[in-house]
Amino acid sequence: MGAKKVHRGHGKCINWSWGDGNVSTTIYFNNHCKQARWLKVWRTGQYWPKCIKVNGKTKGRKKLWDSKPTKIRELSKCVQQRG
Repeated sequence: MGAKKVHRGHGKCINWSWGDGNVSTTIYFNNHCKQARWLKVWRTGQYWPKCIKVNGKTKGRKKLWDSKPTKIRELSKCVQQRG
């Protein structure tokens, strides 16, 4: 088995990373600003992106079971769409 690829990114306040998983993917994040921010996560096989709220001065992780992220962007607010 080969090594899994690790993806990294950052925005104005949040740094994030995730590794390619088979069944689930865990997104690790660190918000170094005082205000809460959002990560908008686009995923394979999913029509709507997922929004993850990250409180200010918070470090943590969020597990996604349904698919792998393809792109992540930081936003000041995010509306979770349903479809």
